Amino acid sequence: MLPSGLQEAGSALLISKYQKLLDHARALDYHAPTHLSGRGIVICAGGPRLFTCAWVLIHQLREVLRCTLPIQVWYAGAAEMDAHMIALLQVLARVEAIDATQVPGYERIRPHPGWALKPFALVNSQFREVLMVDADNLPVVDPEFLFDDPRYVETGAIFWPDLEPVRKTSAIWEVTRVPYREEPSFESGQLLVDKSRSRKALMLAMHLNENARFYYTLIHGDKDTFHFAWRMAGCPYAMPGNVPGRLEADVYPELVHIGPVLLQAGFDGRLIFQHRNWPKWFAFGANPRYPGFLYEQECLGFLARLAEAWDGRISKPAPPPPPAYWQSPTGTRWFNYVLVGSTDRLMEFLPDHRIGWGATTNEQEWAIIQNQGQQNQGQPTLVIVGEHGITCRLTRDTDGVWRGRWQIDECGNVELVPFAAESQA
Repeated sequence: MLPSGLQEAGSALLISKYQKLLDHARALDYHAPTHLSGRGIVICAGGPRLFTCAWVLIHQLREVLRCTLPIQVWYAGAAEMDAHMIALLQVLARVEAIDATQVPGYERIRPHPGWALKPFALVNSQFREVLMVDADNLPVVDPEFLFDDPRYVETGAIFWPDLEPVRKTSAIWEVTRVPYREEPSFESGQLLVDKSRSRKALMLAMHLNENARFYYTLIHGDKDTFHFAWRMAGCPYAMPGNVPGRLEADVYPELVHIGPVLLQAGFDGRLIFQHRNWPKWFAFGANPRYPGFLYEQECLGFLARLAEAWDGRISKPAPPPPPAYWQSPTGTRWFNYVLVGSTDRLMEFLPDHRIGWGATTNEQEWAIIQNQGQQNQGQPTLVIVGEHGITCRLTRDTDGVWRGRWQIDECGNVELVPFAAESQA
């Protein structure tokens, strides 16, 4: 345990570091992409459980509420959704499955799976206006009318309140330099954003999620990143004044924890969303009942149909072939990692894209990507990722050494020198 004075000094240094990173992010000149168009719904639904929830949500939208908005379902690679699951979605009207791992920039959130996918999908969706709905949420009316609500037309964003505000004692106020205010925090089970009018706020939200390992210790996941991003950017938003309602489940002794269903209304007080936080829907097994939950029987019917079409499992993909440099005569996975003019150390590149021996907070994972820029076009780039995001990008020279520059701190030159034989390592 460090003495309190050292703890305080360490906290001050950490806060100063992230304030500088935020200042840099704030100073960037953000422009809305020109390819954005139309309105749509975005859902993040990787893995069997969230896929099950998304199945219910999409069928509720299409078959019960007759909503015709296009829908994108985002997931993170073959480990979260296989070809059969994608096919089940694609036969539904105007539903598209998007693999986030194939979208440029994903490597910056890869160390922080889960919540960080939501702002990433929101930012990278093709829609100009996005209604993002959590997979375990269930609208009770066609939500398309929200796009025409006068408060949304005026501000370009609608967020809904959560049950508890961000504590005054949280360091997030100091780090972000947002003056404390008594106001509701955001409940991001549903949100509506015009991206062309909120670009700076969205990019600040991405910064907070790309550095989730730090910021998530101060706040509660993605929901508060939206809250503070909008305040930092000075972007307006509208919020219904109703405190979320709650539905409590019937007694269900088989489950240790049963959370409430949050009820979110519109500006006129009419119920719109039922957010079933925990437990989420089961396709195979009993689902706790919530007295007052609308369309419960219809949802159970959708689950029965899913159980007939799917076994609840994700097929395991074949492992990818090793990168080209592993197929060289040396066959080594060991490298000397050199910060030119500073330090060097042994580093192990594992087949599952983790860095083994020699890993630090700046070097956690690696990936080979195809360079799409004007320089070195078509040449593979080795990306090394740490807790903060991308640490460096390197390209392979004719002598077999990977060279590049750090993208953090002093931005010094980096060399990755392969060992001639495993025995040297």
